[in-house]
Amino acid sequence: MSTLENNKITSNLFQEDISNKDFKKDFEKIFEIKIEDFLSEYEYDEIDEFPIEIENRGIMIGFIAETIKVPPQIAYIDIDVFNYPHNIGYLAKKIPVQSAIKNPADIQEHLTPFDNLRIYYSLYNQEQIDRIIFQYEDLRYELSLTKDSVITRIRVCMAEIESNINMSTYYLFDN
Repeated sequence: MSTLENNKITSNLFQEDISNKDFKKDFEKIFEIKIEDFLSEYEYDEIDEFPIEIENRGIMIGFIAETIKVPPQIAYIDIDVFNYPHNIGYLAKKIPVQSAIKNPADIQEHLTPFDNLRIYYSLYNQEQIDRIIFQYEDLRYELSLTKDSVITRIRVCMAEIESNINMSTYYLFDN
């Protein structure tokens, strides 16, 4: 895998027609795979049923299916940073995955700057942070944490006016 320094996930990947030539170049530069090869087993009108995983890389991409009004697009990108710590390099926002985030002060220390912060706590332990959602530049980041406060998964999607939990299901990686 090549260096991730210049291959960051940016807003160019979202709300863009995946058959667009510029999109295809950006996708291939970042993920080192052609979108046509990645989606070779799918029709564009059925790619929204389940996210599609780039095998053995800890990257899962959810799509918006092609309709009469909307071209096929990327809805979100999930990154496994627990089993694939180098995947943190795909993010434009610097996130220290090795640091435990146990309270709001840790969030300020490790994630500043950000906008529209939301903190979700575990249903079973009101002291334990389960998910952190914030916006940085024009993207929304959803960080999933373990019971030990370690970041395991990061979902990236377009920022919305109001940042709330994404209603898309989180699917397990195949690793």
